[in-house]
Amino acid sequence: MTTDATPTVKAMIDRALESTGPAAVLAFAAEMTKPKSGWKGPRKLTRDQALAATRTVTSMLRRFGLKPTKVLVGAGRASQPSATGRFYLTDLEMAGEPVTKRLATGIGAHVDHVKAIARHARKKGHAVDEGALLAELADAVGAFLEPFRAEPELEPDAELAGDVNRIADHLSNPGRRFELARSLAEARRLELGFDAAAGEMVFHGPAAHMHDRGNTPVIPLLTRMVAHAEATVSRGEWEDGEESALFFARPKLTPLGRTHCAICQEVGLGVVADPDRRGGLRMVFTLDPVTYVGEPGPTAGGDAWDKAGYARFLRFGAYPTPGDIDRLAEGGLFFEAAAPDRYDCGEFRSFYEQVVAEWEPGDEDRLWGRRHLPVTPETCRMLLVDDDWTAFDIWRSFAEIPERSVLPRDAEDDAGVVSRTVRARFAALLYADAEPSVAGLLGAEAERRCEALDAFLMKSATGLRRRKLEFRARMRR
Repeated sequence: MTTDATPTVKAMIDRALESTGPAAVLAFAAEMTKPKSGWKGPRKLTRDQALAATRTVTSMLRRFGLKPTKVLVGAGRASQPSATGRFYLTDLEMAGEPVTKRLATGIGAHVDHVKAIARHARKKGHAVDEGALLAELADAVGAFLEPFRAEPELEPDAELAGDVNRIADHLSNPGRRFELARSLAEARRLELGFDAAAGEMVFHGPAAHMHDRGNTPVIPLLTRMVAHAEATVSRGEWEDGEESALFFARPKLTPLGRTHCAICQEVGLGVVADPDRRGGLRMVFTLDPVTYVGEPGPTAGGDAWDKAGYARFLRFGAYPTPGDIDRLAEGGLFFEAAAPDRYDCGEFRSFYEQVVAEWEPGDEDRLWGRRHLPVTPETCRMLLVDDDWTAFDIWRSFAEIPERSVLPRDAEDDAGVVSRTVRARFAALLYADAEPSVAGLLGAEAERRCEALDAFLMKSATGLRRRKLEFRARMRR
């Protein structure tokens, strides 16, 4: 992934623009002032601006009769009631007493607090317009927001990343029938993993971390080729009982020939717990490793191993292990791959070469495990390519390899032009005005996991504990 900040800076552009209101400008400012965003403009409120924002938040708390500590802790910016002092003013400070304490200078905190106030006020029966409250905050810090109103055009990758990230807020809405952040934390605490085939939670004990990928709601998007390597394929023959007796035992290997490994990544879009916000969620692209190994034919012993024809390609659910022999799932076959001969992705090359350079015994998990990439303009540009046919599309058309994806086969724009690009097909699903949509599909996956956790807990609960769980489930409906 590129580290060039220029595209991110162009993201000055997100939704904060001429056709949008104060709420969108604030949302854009909060996103762009996060760490590592690449934004080169102002990141912090001045003392006077922070005081104005804090006074506005305090005024809202008073207006709706809300307890400051409860609301502010629930917003996720303070870990406990005693840590909320810098986010609101006391009665004396509101009355004019000099404010000498440290105040929050990040606009994101004040935005989160206004949203939390709107939620709590609605629970108390007040008719609250969140947009109107955010407009009050925008008026209080008007000068700070001016740089974020500057650009009249949207940069496509920043717009797309911003809209995808909105799904995390949508799924963490307190009014939803399921509580995904709570379920993710509870599943990890209880050492559970979601079995997608059975649709239920399974106890894994200390090895539960190896099953975390099942707990993450993910929808499959595409498969991409990231590298190519030469390999030697062998057939293994076991002596009686050897395979079951020794986990690390190797059979007698008979080389079949040289072959081609297509090293790929299965890309999905997922939602995970946000470590920076209690009860919050964040969007990620998931990268699952997979290697396709050609079964050698009669000509596989020659020099043109990378162009030889193969009867079939066999799936291996990881990247090749450097200097080791990996076992294929079919036909008693094993393969040993050389270092990649060609890379199609610079981000993968950096990752793989770093793994090899730092290799220690037991590092196989790094080649078998799922990776998460944040949803940013850079990752959208890298993964959601604007090509009609990707390298994997072309290759699998003759290799007869299936691809799991929720994306439609094509997309039609407002002018009636049909496109097969990954970008257009993803955008069509993201902005669909009827289900299925990206948000709807992820919501369904999240709900399955939350319901499976509730069912697991209910199985072992009795008496008052069971009645409490049933009550909480009803209250989420």
